[in-house]
Amino acid sequence: MKQFKINAFRTTKLSILGISSAEKAYKLCWELNEGYNYQLKSTQAHQVYLKNQSVIEFPLFVDQESEEEVNYYFLSNHSNGNTLSQQYHPVDYFFIVRGELEQKQLQLLKQQLSDIQHVQMVVPIDPEKLKHKERFIVGE
Repeated sequence: MKQFKINAFRTTKLSILGISSAEKAYKLCWELNEGYNYQLKSTQAHQVYLKNQSVIEFPLFVDQESEEEVNYYFLSNHSNGNTLSQQYHPVDYFFIVRGELEQKQLQLLKQQLSDIQHVQMVVPIDPEKLKHKERFIVGE
């Protein structure tokens, strides 16, 4: 399985949408793949290293094939009783877009996510306001 190095904040553009849904990540990704032609695939778990030397893993789905200039990441906020971002505890998943995306494309993506039956809420998240930015660095 291909390993993804953690490093996304050095890019010129990063957009994050928070998703609230009781549905499993793989089902939401399947709906996005089937309904909106994404190619999200399960990859090696996203690893977060804590100060006490322990490692927490969060499910990660990646689409690096739909568009050349843009990469999509679907990242779980909760895993085995751990939370990636306490700041956004009510959010179940993060849809991270790395690359240039026009505002109307981001609005379309937000609408696509909202249209999925088991999604209760989709909220834009400002990457600059994240308390633990390093936990959101995915890709490559």
